[in-house]
Amino acid sequence: MTILMSSKDNRREYHKAYYEANKERRRAASRAWQKANKDMVKERKKAYRDANRDKVLATCKSWRDANRDKMREFTKAYREANPDKVKAKSLRQIASLANGYVANTLIRNHRLSTALIPKELIEVKRLQLTLFRLIQEKKKEVVI
Repeated sequence: MTILMSSKDNRREYHKAYYEANKERRRAASRAWQKANKDMVKERKKAYRDANRDKVLATCKSWRDANRDKMREFTKAYREANPDKVKAKSLRQIASLANGYVANTLIRNHRLSTALIPKELIEVKRLQLTLFRLIQEKKKEVVI
């Protein structure tokens, strides 16, 4: 029995064979085009990330989970190379009462994971910290 292939299947097979035969040349041409069109590549990547945010986050998380040691090395190297940036980010999180900062204040003296803390508790703690800061400011005004 002869299997008839459609012209679409024939084209697919031809292109697949051509790509396999000229793989390095095609990759070099692709790299050259990307280098010549950096802005367009950047826009396309951003559009893809925006359109597929959940998929990209899941992919990144699975890579981080599979490469914990590499992530620790990268993080450690970055912190050592950029102490000023790390300090500035930390101060911004403290000033804006970011979720991570508030969650860490909740678990500071306990052996808990921040993932176990419900969002509502973080919001309540954020309000408490805001009130505490306002009280401290008022005390400073009264002293002056």
